[in-house]
This record gives sequence, C-alpha cells and structure tokens, in this order.
Amino acid sequence: MYATETLEILDQVQACRSRDELARVFGDAVAGFGFAASCISQYAVLDGLDRIVVLLDGLPEHVAERLVAPEAGQNPISQRARETDEPFCWHDLADTLKHSPLLAQATADGFVDGFCIPVRMPVGGRGLVSLLSQGPVLLSAEDRLALRAMAHAAHQQVLHLLPEAAKSARLTAREREVLRWTAAGKTADATAGILSISVRTVEYHLLNAARKLNTANRTHTVVEALRSRQLSI
Repeated sequence: MYATETLEILDQVQACRSRDELARVFGDAVAGFGFAASCISQYAVLDGLDRIVVLLDGLPEHVAERLVAPEAGQNPISQRARETDEPFCWHDLADTLKHSPLLAQATADGFVDGFCIPVRMPVGGRGLVSLLSQGPVLLSAEDRLALRAMAHAAHQQVLHLLPEAAKSARLTAREREVLRWTAAGKTADATAGILSISVRTVEYHLLNAARKLNTANRTHTVVEALRSRQLSI
C-alpha cells in the first residue's frame, strides 16, 4: 500500500464520528491486507482481575466471548503484548502457542494466524489491536508500518469516541437480564444456570455492559445502569 493511500485511510479514521462508522472504515482497511476480523481492546483490572476490555468489536460473537473470559488475559498473545511495543504475528509465538488452547480454538473458528499491534495509551495503561487471518500472515515491512499507523490511529479514535458513545449507549435485553441477576447478588455461575447460558456468555455480557457504560466493575455497572434508568430492580 502506498503512503498516500495510508494517509487517506488515517484521515478517514480520524473523521469517524461513531464507533459503527469506525468499525466499518477500519475493517475495510485491514481487509485490504487479507484480514478477516479485527478487535481493538485495552487491558484493565475489573473486579480485581486482569481483564481484556473490548473497545471496538469486529469479531464473530463466539470469538469475542472467549476474548473477554477471565483466562484470556493470561494467554501468550496477551502476555507478549504487555511486554513489547513492537507488532508481532501469531506465528512468531509458535513454540509457546502450540501449548495453549487459544490456537486450537482460533483454528476451530477458521483463524490460523494474526497480527497484533500493542498500543501505549495516552493516559497510561496498554491496549492492543488484533487482526485475524484465515491464512498465513505474510506482510512486507511497508505493510507492517501502514498497519501500525492505522491501528494506532483507530485505537486513539475509539478512545476519543467513548465518552460520547457512553451517553447514548443502550444495553441489550440480555445485558439487562444478566445485570438484574448480578444486582440480586448472583455470581456468574449462578446467573448462567438461571438463564441456561454458559458462564463465558455471562462474562461477555457483563464486559459489554461495562464497556458501554464506561464502568470499572460489576457494582459500578449495576449502579450506572440503574442511574440511567436502563435497569430496575
């Protein structure tokens, strides 16, 4: 990709006025490099655990559910992203990943390789832009530079859009249902049993609700949902 095309995409990313628009623009851009899915996230401590918070979700739902599960923050890719500022491919971690269930799960979902761009956030903390491929990732040095620039711009833009998005964020019926049982003191295990869904799906809905309401833990999420009159007990 030529420099002028990269600059055009950066301009389009910075001009996005909603997360939906950003997801479309960024998704189209990385598709030009052969990537079928993408995710923009940050690392945070929620409920006393190191977690991955999805800021912009361009993944199939079942993949996203696994990404926000408590154990996801401990996988080799997440650990590498916390330790380096340099982008890397999944195949760079082949020796480590072959012992992780992450690769087997990703392969079952049709993704065999990926490109990860760690991000240092402006106010501290770390983020990650993950690009998933259905084939081996083969990138030139110029491709890597272009993707790195786009990833950093997209991560910065989604952070810029978060406060505005939180004002109009609407919880889904399932998210409200999960929060209602959480407010009643039920654990994720208990809520999963009541609703006949997996614990991972409960975690997914709780993290989605926290992201939408810009909250730090489950109690804060319940309080904010009540305050915004999206939840009643």
